[in-house]
Parts: sequence; structure tokens; C-alpha cells
Amino acid sequence: MTTGVSNKAEGSRGEPAKGASRIWTDIDFDKEGAQFGYFRLNVSSHGRVSSFVPIPVAVFKNGTGPRILLLGGVHGDEFEGQVMLMKLMRTLDVANVRGQLIIMSAANAPAAAR
Repeated sequence: MTTGVSNKAEGSRGEPAKGASRIWTDIDFDKEGAQFGYFRLNVSSHGRVSSFVPIPVAVFKNGTGPRILLLGGVHGDEFEGQVMLMKLMRTLDVANVRGQLIIMSAANAPAAAR
């Protein structure tokens, strides 16, 4: 599956591995079942040579069907969608999914944290 997100880890000096996106994850989008983790957005600054911003994500996959993305937390002060998606992530039974559901409850993680 092409997501624009790399499953490759960082290179030896903290930079993305050659050909990798600046956003990477260890989630396997082809795997059946429920997975919880992070998209990791590689960033650097004068204070830290290499670090990342963790963006929470949950993936529910059960058989074939549509792929749907639910996105919240684009604006950190609009918390209703974030709360609803976090509740859904905790309570959703993957048996009730047909296809794949990708949930990002805090797309702009730094704004949501504030």
C-alpha cells in the first residue's frame, strides 16, 4: 500500500534512511487487526540535532473494503473531534470493521498538546 509514509527507520545519524519520507511509522498497513502507534515526523533544530514529533494513529483492518481516514486535531483548540476519535479508538471492535479505518486523533500533535 502506498501511504506516503515510510516504514523505514532512521539512518545511522538520525536522518531518514535514503528514499524514506520525513514521516515514518512502524505500523504495518497491510496487517489485519488493530494497531496503535505513532507517525513520527522527523525534525531538527539548533537545540536538538535529531528528534521527532509523535503523531498518534490507530489502524483497524478487517478484510477487504474501503479505506477511510478519520482526522481530528488539525486545530489544537477544537477538541471535540479529538475526544470523539480517542473514544472510538478505545472502544472500536475490529470485528465491526469491513476494510480499513485509519484514525488520527491529533494530526497537529503540538497544537493538540497545548
